[in-house]
Amino acid sequence: MRYALVLLLGALVGGALVYFLLANALYARKLPDLPPPHLDEGEDSTVAHITFDERFFNSALETIFKEIGAPTFRLAANGSAPQLIGVQDSACPSQITIMPEGTNTRTFVRLTDGKIAVPLAFVGNYNVFGRCLNFRGSAQTDFQLRFDPTRQILYGQLNVEGVSPEGISPAFAGLITLLVQRALNERVNPIAILHGEQLALDLPVQAAGGSLRARVKDIRAETGDGTLRLNIVYDFNGHRSPVK
Repeated sequence: MRYALVLLLGALVGGALVYFLLANALYARKLPDLPPPHLDEGEDSTVAHITFDERFFNSALETIFKEIGAPTFRLAANGSAPQLIGVQDSACPSQITIMPEGTNTRTFVRLTDGKIAVPLAFVGNYNVFGRCLNFRGSAQTDFQLRFDPTRQILYGQLNVEGVSPEGISPAFAGLITLLVQRALNERVNPIAILHGEQLALDLPVQAAGGSLRARVKDIRAETGDGTLRLNIVYDFNGHRSPVK
């Protein structure tokens, strides 16, 4: 449900909700290989800070489940990316659905120890040679943010750290774990969350006959104590209007 994710995280800085934080590194498509960020001398003065708490994200999730619907993905046994399901196409369509709550897990966002942790509760079924396997369970995931200054895009990647299927024979637990990992990773990663143009500044300074422009140089995320802080580093320059 890639577009759901884009809506929810995009709300952090772009004014739109990311339509869900879904989405093991073994099967995930990787983020672009970017150099580690660093601060230049005097850069602190060009940084803007935006802070959000867990209540913001979890209120958004509650709204999505209540007013939009639960994200659903098709399970695929081959290497192809799973397809999003709009409606069930059989009595056992081989799919998982993210739920607000499960037996022992609640779907929510936790910001702690430098991580954006997103436990997911799910239910699903899988058709194995005409036999329908119904199951439920939970997945432990974390979400990473990285800004590509060349493309001017803030990327996100959700990594599945573990899957715990329930209500199914142990003989099929490994298969279901693999399918759920693929369904969450291959459909979602990487996610283009935000374009730098959405945060760029172009402020007219009419009295001086020009404008002040600011381009996003980097976006860095800090998490802890229930908050997420986005540090937006700007590169300022002046632009004089042409003389008429």
